[in-house]
Amino acid sequence: MVDKRVRRVSFALILLLVFTIFSPILEVKAVTTKKVKVAFFPMNGYNEINANNEKTGMDVDYLRHLCVYVDWEIEYVSCDTWDEALTLLENKKVDLVGSAQFSKERAEKFDYARLSSGYTFGAIAVDADRDIAYEDFREFKNLTYGMVSSYIRKDDFYQYFSNHGITNPNVKEFNSTQALQNAMKEGAVDAVVHSLTEIGDKQRIVGRFAPSPFFYITYKGNDDIMNELNQGISDLNLSEPDLASQLMKRYYSDKRDGNVAFSSQEKKYIKDAKRIKVGYLDGYYPFSYEEKGEFKGLSRNAIESMGQTAGLKFEYVKMQSIHSAKKAVYDGDIDILCYCPMPDDRIVMNKFPVTTPYISIPVVLVSSRGTGQTDEKVGVISDLRIQAEQTIGETVEDFVEYDTQADCLKALANGKIDAAVCDGFLAEYLLRKEINYSNLRIERVLGFDHEIRMAISPKQSAALHSIVKKLVPEITDKEINEYIIGSNVFSLVTIEEFIRAHSVTIIIVLVILLFLGATMVIHQYRTYKQIHRLMYKDFNMDVWNLNYLTYQAREVLDTHSKNQYYFVVLSIIQFRYYSSLFGHKVGQKLLEMVVEVVSKAIDSKEILARDQGYKFILFLRADEKDEITKRLAEIKANIEKKLYNETDTRMTIRVGACEITTGGKNLETAIDHANMAMDSADESESIVLFDDDLARELKDAHERELLLKSIKIEDNFVAYYQSKVDIRTEEIVGAEALVRLKDPTANGQIRSPYYFVPYYERTGKITEIDFYMLECVCKMLRRRIDNGEKVVPISCNFSRHHFMRNGFTERFTEILDQYDIPKHLVEVEITETLIIEEVQRRLVKDNIDKLVGEGIHLSIDDFGSGYSSLGIFEQIPASVIKLDRSFLLNQEDRNRQIAIMKGIVHMATDLNAQVVCEGVESDEDVALMKEIDAYVAQGYKYSKPIPEDEFEAKLAL
Repeated sequence: MVDKRVRRVSFALILLLVFTIFSPILEVKAVTTKKVKVAFFPMNGYNEINANNEKTGMDVDYLRHLCVYVDWEIEYVSCDTWDEALTLLENKKVDLVGSAQFSKERAEKFDYARLSSGYTFGAIAVDADRDIAYEDFREFKNLTYGMVSSYIRKDDFYQYFSNHGITNPNVKEFNSTQALQNAMKEGAVDAVVHSLTEIGDKQRIVGRFAPSPFFYITYKGNDDIMNELNQGISDLNLSEPDLASQLMKRYYSDKRDGNVAFSSQEKKYIKDAKRIKVGYLDGYYPFSYEEKGEFKGLSRNAIESMGQTAGLKFEYVKMQSIHSAKKAVYDGDIDILCYCPMPDDRIVMNKFPVTTPYISIPVVLVSSRGTGQTDEKVGVISDLRIQAEQTIGETVEDFVEYDTQADCLKALANGKIDAAVCDGFLAEYLLRKEINYSNLRIERVLGFDHEIRMAISPKQSAALHSIVKKLVPEITDKEINEYIIGSNVFSLVTIEEFIRAHSVTIIIVLVILLFLGATMVIHQYRTYKQIHRLMYKDFNMDVWNLNYLTYQAREVLDTHSKNQYYFVVLSIIQFRYYSSLFGHKVGQKLLEMVVEVVSKAIDSKEILARDQGYKFILFLRADEKDEITKRLAEIKANIEKKLYNETDTRMTIRVGACEITTGGKNLETAIDHANMAMDSADESESIVLFDDDLARELKDAHERELLLKSIKIEDNFVAYYQSKVDIRTEEIVGAEALVRLKDPTANGQIRSPYYFVPYYERTGKITEIDFYMLECVCKMLRRRIDNGEKVVPISCNFSRHHFMRNGFTERFTEILDQYDIPKHLVEVEITETLIIEEVQRRLVKDNIDKLVGEGIHLSIDDFGSGYSSLGIFEQIPASVIKLDRSFLLNQEDRNRQIAIMKGIVHMATDLNAQVVCEGVESDEDVALMKEIDAYVAQGYKYSKPIPEDEFEAKLAL
């Protein structure tokens, strides 16, 4: 009886304890969900039915994640093929079909999502038991390939083989995928060539090519679904940016070569090898650490897995530090370093072989509670410093290097620094483990990963190098995830078993726990208040954030539904220029001025929030369209006046607004539309309201982007040339190469850069277009040199993206060397704004210095278009200075203007730099050039940009 009473009391105390500690008040609101019909067609890995007759696959998982961000209930409509799915969509029997790659014909019938939901690629696959290694092109020459005759990547397949020296692969074509797979089963072909999703279960990929995104599509006019889809994918990408690649790995990584094929030399090495010395480190949980003197962690599991696959034996040697470990592998004291954190630029610098990363760890910023200043000191290890500087350098006063990430956190806990850059797994582990780290928290996830590789001693056999490099890619994400999850799961006994074993002692303990529970409640309340601030307040300013804006807007709309409200987005057009010139602190003061002015212009039912960067969002009430326009004009004028009075600089506020017409059910779409309106604003029309006309314009822009995604650079882009002319002799002394697009949808109509450059700049593909243009120029120069014809220096434009990356100079000079072009004949044209905004960044400056060191001539374009400074001459040893047309047009104080321009021309001449006047259109422009002693002109007065053949004809005159 006593035992039973004890147990009852114990259970009662436990329930009381649980109630005390874990009794949050939950407010549950009914959510109206929308049924969305999605076509479900069988496709390997993408749409499947598992053994329990449940729908699964990449698409099912993706939609499950997406529904967190949209109020949808997915209803699957089954069909047998992709073609049937399109028919269902065309007949409006389903709302969405997934995995649609872009084609012009399909875009005429269906609407594409604005953002992709995954990617695929062309694949070459063989039977799973066939002994062919991944990308073994020597063996590829002997195979017969099967391909569907209508396969859209046919050209990419042939190009892929051509790039690897195979010009005539033996290919058989079939009418359908089924016929192709039957031929593979019957042995009529050795390999299938198809999209990744069409590769069979008993096949494995040995080659892949032409990666491309795929999208959801819907029928024309299904705008509500498409708007919600676009907003949902956008939110999903922000919250889970790696989801698509994770799902791709989960459902398709096992199709890659799972049977490692070793060469005869590698097999001999494995047979003769003794124990291989593997260096490891302690203190890098959960990857490489010691437990009771034994090497543990994911790196140990990975190396052991590789050993089992290849039949190798290992001996483990503890390293004292990452620096000594790298030295040991370089000197040959160890054969392999199994945990080697090292970014790409350090790999080149250290010159010892490394594998591809076998894990990429998200990097986080850890800080003390209550910090968050923009001028803080941040601790970082050397291997993460460059990426950290590029990601958060603008907000950090100083970076302090430490030997290990654990040292960074220790310095942070002791108040020596304000924040620390650390990999997410280690940070979470140490913050849970160390009690003196209770005042630290993970502030945010940064935009780059800490990549872990294996390093191999350069003094080891080449056979070991190739064996390890083959084995590391076989470490699957599944193995990694299982280890990380498993390493954090501990066996737990049930409550009832625990009470039975400790029924008497537990009563005493629970009395103490109840007191601790009350303390925890108080602590949790304080934590809740802090989390509430983090969730709803901007980190750097005393203003609401976007979370609060949407939350509070819904509350207002629910209680004031008869009033009309707008979302308004505003920003300072010149903010980036100004902040780059005068520093981040000065830029922050501009934002505080905006907050000060807007706060006085809104009432208690209206909201001001900061979105990100220098963008603000307002929730305003206005019953008439004219009223909101008038209010916005007044707010804009007051902000601009305040900025001018405080900075003596005229700045323009651009504003976008959208009326909330959905009854508050889809606020994110309204904010998105306000953002679109603001993005379309400029200095000439700085207040834009979202309406049907703007929606059509944006839709046209979206369709243009889909077209630009699909075209090939070499087939659709051409070089035009605009001459540079000596005005004294009217002789062509140079030219600028300008890229033009031949629009395949408009019978080859020539499109200017305004049509396509913004999209390619945003996607980063502009760099490939720039290098293609360079090759066009080199081919033309090489041909003329070989024919003994006149050549002149040609300037080529290069996007700022090149200067933010490693390897630009090397690739540039490699192309010149390939065509044997003298370096003085090709100039690299960079804009004044690149210099002003970016030159202080080390990577940009390094790239410019490398170009100069290689003897490449630099041309500064648009000089005078922005905040010009003669100090540019000190920073950049340019061979050409191109005066912007605004210099020619500025006639307010002509004598003063001429004196300034003369000074620039004479200084450039003294520095052996040529001055080119851009935009020369009239005899008056030429007369002004002569007055300032400038003699090289570029403009319509002498020639507009013309095709290559016309330019060469002019050059021959």
